[in-house]
Amino acid sequence: MSGLLRNVVTTYIARLANVIGLFVLFPVVARSVPTAEYGVYLLTATLAGMFTLDLGMSGSTTRYVSAAWNTRDTAKLKTTMATSYAFFGLASLAGAVGVVLTLVISWPGLGLTENFAQAAIICAISAVLQVIIGCFTTPHRLALIGVGRLDLANGVQLVQLVLRIGVTFAVVLGGYADVAFIAAVDLAALSAGCLLCWLVRRHLYPETNTSLRDARWPQFREMFALTRDFLVINVAAILILQSGNVIVGLVLGATAVAIYGAGQRVYQVARELTNSLTAALLPVATSNHLSEELSANGKLYLQGTRYSNALIFGVLPPILFFMPTLVTAWLGENYAAASTPAVILVASMFFNNQHLVAVPVLGGQGSLRTYSVLHFLWASSALALGITLTGQLGVAGMAIAISAPIVLLEPFYIVTATRRTGLRLLDFLVRAVFAPALPAIAISALLVLLITVLGPTSLYLILGIIGAAFIMYFIAFGAFILTREERSWLLQKIRRR
Repeated sequence: MSGLLRNVVTTYIARLANVIGLFVLFPVVARSVPTAEYGVYLLTATLAGMFTLDLGMSGSTTRYVSAAWNTRDTAKLKTTMATSYAFFGLASLAGAVGVVLTLVISWPGLGLTENFAQAAIICAISAVLQVIIGCFTTPHRLALIGVGRLDLANGVQLVQLVLRIGVTFAVVLGGYADVAFIAAVDLAALSAGCLLCWLVRRHLYPETNTSLRDARWPQFREMFALTRDFLVINVAAILILQSGNVIVGLVLGATAVAIYGAGQRVYQVARELTNSLTAALLPVATSNHLSEELSANGKLYLQGTRYSNALIFGVLPPILFFMPTLVTAWLGENYAAASTPAVILVASMFFNNQHLVAVPVLGGQGSLRTYSVLHFLWASSALALGITLTGQLGVAGMAIAISAPIVLLEPFYIVTATRRTGLRLLDFLVRAVFAPALPAIAISALLVLLITVLGPTSLYLILGIIGAAFIMYFIAFGAFILTREERSWLLQKIRRR
């Protein structure tokens, strides 16, 4: 198995396991604690993710580690790692301060009872420590990705996930269904995963071992030249993905955070269908750029988007049709309202999926400036609309605020990516967008007809219809959309397994 294929496959395994685990954990915990208390836990967990500050240095570190590793420049490799450690050390402290300040501002509006205040404080402390530990140890994972061993980083992530799920289930089944215990488990699992990642990197790739004494200001300036664009993109992405819970909490309170958080969890699952590709592509795109193979990156963008669109169009349409029933079956009647933001956010994937693959490809080429501007426009628009619409439309307003800007901005993302990678715009649209969409349009028409005839139906029949639609799509995609060469390549891979 090639390095790229191994990294992509293990990334999908790790992300799929993470999605399944969190999808199972969400109802287990949500059904065991009051909705408002779970909303506070989700808010602190959101802040932990939001303030584990990347600021673009992850993409830059990966790119420079990959370049130094491929050219066997050990001195450059050590300087890059040391500079990254120094940056993430400072970022961890800044992130912790950000969590504290945000909680101080939002705390009065959460409506905490006296009995729950202590547990909420424990959740807050866990969030602060997760930011410090998670941010400070980020370079260990980036080093593994940069040397082409994303599979090892994924293995560590799987171990961390299994530990978190196992202990959480033990806590809930043991009668300790309290958000303070759940927050403590999250912190312990993260700490164990970070320690394991450090051990793997240190012993398997000693060339990456360094100390803060090797950090250099010129190296930081060199990395930050690329990081400026990654910074804007990553900060914007954090605001787009994470700010919803904060705005909902400030405007509507803790219970609404739980409702919106449930809808957002469905959206996160949808994103993971294709987002798993991006981490594996940055080192490949960097290598192609260093070899001056622009056409290779163009093919990477086109083929990556083509296959990721096949996943999106094959999986999401039937789920969107039956979202209210699925969400109610997943979380219960108390969370039925979560289906509305879930539908809005998941539907937006048909638009923003067209540039997900382009981010690592253009990052590898060092040409992300236009994307950073577009991400800034998306994030700022989402924040402004979120503050306005959430008070008027509730959690649905926040989902609209996140989704509406990308509908208008996506054409600019596509045009930029095709120009930077040397692709013809029409060729990209036909092969990567329209072709995967055709079977989905036909199957969606059949679903509308079927729903009209059947009316309300059972959960098991709905799951059967979703499975049948999924199979029908990929049969049609394989028979009518894939080229003969693509079918032959896939058959060869299947036979080798």
